[in-house]
Amino acid sequence: METNYVQPTYVEVEPPKKKSPIIIVLVVVAVILLLVLLGGGLVAAAFMSGVFLSPNQKAVQAAGNTVAYNELMKALDNSAIIKDGIFTTDIEMDVEGVTLQTTIALDRPDAKASIKGEVDAMGLGTDFEGSLADGEILLNVDLLERTFRYSYTEKKDGFLADYTAEQGLELDQIDKALKAFFSEEEPKTLEDIKQSEVVRVLMKVELVKAEAKNFKVDGESVKCQGYEYEFDSDFLLDLVDAIEDDYYSAIDEMDDLQFSGGLSKKQLKENMKEEFNDLRDEVKGVDGVIRFYVYKKQLAAIYVEADGEELLVEFHGGSTPWANTEVSLDDKTVLELNTEMSGDTEEVTLFVEGEKVLEYEYNPKNGEFLFVIEDFKMEGVIENKEEAQTITIESIKTDGERVDAEFKVTVEKGASVEVIDDDDAFDLGNASEGEYEELYSDIQQIFMRLVMSGKLG
Repeated sequence: METNYVQPTYVEVEPPKKKSPIIIVLVVVAVILLLVLLGGGLVAAAFMSGVFLSPNQKAVQAAGNTVAYNELMKALDNSAIIKDGIFTTDIEMDVEGVTLQTTIALDRPDAKASIKGEVDAMGLGTDFEGSLADGEILLNVDLLERTFRYSYTEKKDGFLADYTAEQGLELDQIDKALKAFFSEEEPKTLEDIKQSEVVRVLMKVELVKAEAKNFKVDGESVKCQGYEYEFDSDFLLDLVDAIEDDYYSAIDEMDDLQFSGGLSKKQLKENMKEEFNDLRDEVKGVDGVIRFYVYKKQLAAIYVEADGEELLVEFHGGSTPWANTEVSLDDKTVLELNTEMSGDTEEVTLFVEGEKVLEYEYNPKNGEFLFVIEDFKMEGVIENKEEAQTITIESIKTDGERVDAEFKVTVEKGASVEVIDDDDAFDLGNASEGEYEELYSDIQQIFMRLVMSGKLG
């Protein structure tokens, strides 16, 4: 008997896609961000005015108390020096024989700035000075025997305008950026912050009291009161929509300068649309819960469960509430921050999935610091005075080998802006193509003379 052979058909069945942990991260980031802002006081008024219930107020208070500067953060904070926009920055740099010394004075309220210094590379050095005032920039470079002028308030109709337009960058965009930098920004008001779509969504959140649970804080197992919010996919979809709206609004408020990679605002928005749509697909049909555990008016832990996945952030305390923090995903530690005090020295180590990725030491008594990232090692000193801050990098090593590099930056309150003037300055915005060609020829001759004299090899 003849048997007919039938070729079997193999059907490839894709396993159901597992929701990404991004859902958990999305909820945590959004809510923590809001609570951190609330801790600052301005937004807190919106949530303490009867919109939120008592559990919300307690979570807000705990979040604000948990966000605290450690010793290094305190040392790096120079906000008191620069807050009025009038300060001076001195920079000294020596890298592989290239030296730079410059002083930058900035007076934002009066829309003025100046720069003065010298640079030396391979034995060839030059002085330079420049200023920004009355809507124009002037820069003099001794080596080039020229002073250059650029006005960011006047209309430009020279070769530079045509050339940059061909490259996709309008000079008007640069002008707007400069004007925006020196314009006084109005401080954010409560009403401004309420306009945020993310704030609008999160203001609807109402925490309820949850069962207390024990967590380790400052070396002891302590009972912590819980406050929770159960969310569904509608909440998550609203949150994604809000983040997208706020993201696009932030782009619209930026200067018209093109973004990195040559992307315009429109292109950047288009590129992100797919990302936000993918995020919506991720959160559809997902529900879960977020819990805040509070001990002595500080956060002891944050727990999130979504679509069968669990994220736990534990604040074990120490010199700050977050000095020793552990992040676990489905009971597996994925991130760990450890802080120890060795005498006066603060020692901080960051682990990601068990691998050490960063460690640093800082001594607030003498200002000495050490950073280590894999085979990169940097040592220096932070010196703070009442109206000045100096950061010095004294040693850099890679793979155990010392790099010939030193840096020193000093930021000091107050500024003495020196405005320069030159009636014969080369007008970058209005010079013709022929004038640019003549400039190029003159600079070529300067460098030829340097080569002939042996100053430039």
